Amino acid sequence: MSIDDFDRPDRTIPDDVRNRLRDKVFRGIDGRSTRWYAPIAAAAAVAVAAGAVAIAQPFGNGEDTAAPVLSPSTSKPTTTTSSPPNYAEPPLDPVKAKVQLDRCWAAALRTGAAARLPDRARWLPVFTVDDFRGTTVTAAHADGKPLFCETTRTKVTLTDPNAAPAHLSRGRTSVALISPQGTLAGVLDPAWREPNFRAEGDGMSGGGPAWHKDRLFVFTSAVTPRPGKVTAITADGELRVPTPWPPAVAVTEPIGPPPDRTSERGKALDACIAAAMSQNGVPDPESWHPGAAAGSGDELVAFAVAGDRVASCTDQGAKRHPQFGVYQEKRATPDAPAKPRVLALPPVIGGKIAVGGTLLPEARRMEITVPGRPPVSADVHDATFAALLLPKENTLERAQMPDLNGIVCTVYDARGTVLYTGKLYGE
Repeated sequence: MSIDDFDRPDRTIPDDVRNRLRDKVFRGIDGRSTRWYAPIAAAAAVAVAAGAVAIAQPFGNGEDTAAPVLSPSTSKPTTTTSSPPNYAEPPLDPVKAKVQLDRCWAAALRTGAAARLPDRARWLPVFTVDDFRGTTVTAAHADGKPLFCETTRTKVTLTDPNAAPAHLSRGRTSVALISPQGTLAGVLDPAWREPNFRAEGDGMSGGGPAWHKDRLFVFTSAVTPRPGKVTAITADGELRVPTPWPPAVAVTEPIGPPPDRTSERGKALDACIAAAMSQNGVPDPESWHPGAAAGSGDELVAFAVAGDRVASCTDQGAKRHPQFGVYQEKRATPDAPAKPRVLALPPVIGGKIAVGGTLLPEARRMEITVPGRPPVSADVHDATFAALLLPKENTLERAQMPDLNGIVCTVYDARGTVLYTGKLYGE
């Protein structure tokens, strides 16, 4: 069998059968049903009038449903995913591809799935796609058949190249994988030169172009799709993407120590993640370690870190659903600038202005001063910081930002050495 054999369906697989099988497989990974929920991007960033201040934003795929930032100007998170610009040919990093495919093969050996797969020596990588939320997908040929290996910090998923293809109702495109991480992968109709897809989650959707090469395609979305809610967008109209057979391997295999969920900080993040999972979804939820946090009353903002990624989880009590957003920006490295990097957060937590972001890894203490106010000690943990500042005014919960250019901060290491002192915003 070659990849061309995936052009024509040889039998019809009822969607309800595929859904039941896939639900059973992925429930074994994370202990819950695969009626997944879409991650909602965190609120838009604060920006100073005239554009003097740039604040990094979490970035997701879909409509921003957060309240507007109450500051001189308002911007929204970008809705771009890790999709290719202008349908550029996807890259192949042979070293990274080997590492990812070896990890998938090792999982296949441990689960016994390797016995029904082509030998690892016959897997030929075609390209690798990295999603900013921490998912890597490697497209490969195995004995001429399509094979896709998806990995995160805690999960390994490998498609079965021998499974019957799930074809779209028109054309020669078939699907091999739709995963909880927002990955869609399969074999592309050679006549479809600009493939676009859309994934619908719980109350939001996101779409865009797919990476493709040698007839294999990968689409990554910040929206975790609900079963039956993925659409192919073609020049001749929209086609529902069918449910593929479950993968050959779908296991949880964490990299590194498990995250803290027992300390007060860990419990707070765990509760926020659980609440966000029930509403909007969290990518790779078992991978996130607690960072800095700040709260007031029943409202909380908590940073989370996993490898070089950073995210925030916000719970604004009864005012809105909990939200979890992953930032495109990476965590600070030891050689990064000493100045704190401010990340976008919902503007008001418990009637106060929420600020937070990343610090140098050696940072242990931070003080923030608003003109005319006493210094505020920020919470600092795992190279992140969070604080709640008194607003200039607070009328009907519409907190007014103080003069951002006047806010200063001082950051210290464990010995009390000053790592940075100066403006928190601007130059």
